[in-house]
Parts: sequence; structure tokens; C-alpha cells
Amino acid sequence: MKHIFKNMLVLVALMVPTASLYAKPVYLGYDGFYDRLKVSNKKDYPDVRIGFYLIDEDTRQPCHIKEGSIQTEKSSQPLVVGEESEMLVPFDKQLDKDKAMIIVETEQYCVLKMQIEAQGQHGKRVSAEQLKRIQSQMADILDDLSGFIASFFTPDVTGVRLVFAKKEHSKQAGIQCDGMKCSVNAEQLANNVTLSFDQEIVQILPRIE
Repeated sequence: MKHIFKNMLVLVALMVPTASLYAKPVYLGYDGFYDRLKVSNKKDYPDVRIGFYLIDEDTRQPCHIKEGSIQTEKSSQPLVVGEESEMLVPFDKQLDKDKAMIIVETEQYCVLKMQIEAQGQHGKRVSAEQLKRIQSQMADILDDLSGFIASFFTPDVTGVRLVFAKKEHSKQAGIQCDGMKCSVNAEQLANNVTLSFDQEIVQILPRIE
């Protein structure tokens, strides 16, 4: 039962419920984004962030965003869209006060994914010390986000997952690779070694159990 609860939490923690996004404007309250950005923008988390992505509900692939904007009763600004259909929502107290709405138009049925991930570029080599720091911050930010969900569902961050653009193979002890993702456990991070790969690391995500 505990395992089921943890699996449920991963969905709750990483997925934000939203209305159907299907070839017509959909209105998303800015306040939900602001509350979570307020958590991730703490000075305690310089190495991690929260990303907001639109993905196809069935394929889990990035959705194509036709148009997006952030609007209040008195102003309007374009919604900046990054790679993988990431919604680059600004952290703006005034937009929160003004009850801003995010208006998005897509060409397919999509859901909004909230994802905890590491900041910046990572290259082909990364130290265990750096990954331990990232893991610790990811665990702390997930605890802070537990205010939006049942705190007793909060899972453990037991390492990190490294995401690559192509399939990656690693023979380093403590690293398990499956397709384009490799998991690094806490034991490997404790070795204080530098991990090397054949290609650049695209993303660093929490390894959750």
C-alpha cells in the first residue's frame, strides 16, 4: 500500500491538473504557477528549478503550442515558450496580485506537467559532489511542495536520473541505464567521483522511490 501511495504522489507532485487543451483557448490561473515558483525561487535552491511543460496526454511527447499569452484586466504579454514546449512563466508578484490568466492554444489534447529538474548545462562529465548537492536540493524542494499535496505521501529522493538525447550505455558501477535515461543511486554519489558519459547530459531529474 505504501508503494501505491508513493506512485500516486509522483503523479500528484509532477502533474498539475488543468482543463482540456484542444485547439481552442484555455485559461489557466497564474496563481498556481506563482505559488510553486515562489518555492523554487528561494535562495536555498540555486541548482534546481521547476519546469512547466505541455505534453500530449497519450504519447507524453511535447505538444505544439500555437499561441500563448499572460493577461490581466489592464495588460497583456506573450507567453514565452522554450524547448520541449516548456512554458517559461515569469515570477511576478504583480501578476499574482492582478489575478492574471495564462491563455494557451494548442493543436492537440494536452496536459500540463510540472517537473523538478537541475538548472543549467551539464556537458558529458559531472561530479558526484555536484549531483549530491542537486539531489539534496531536489529532496528539500519536494518537501516544500508537499504543502500542495498530502505530506505523508511525499516520496524519497534516492538519487538522480540523467537524461540524454540518445540511448546511453554506462559500465560505471552504481549506474543503471535504460534507453535515454541513467539512474545514479546514493551509494554511487557517496564515492565522490566524476562521472563521464559518451554524450552530453540533457536533463538531471530526481530519482524517486
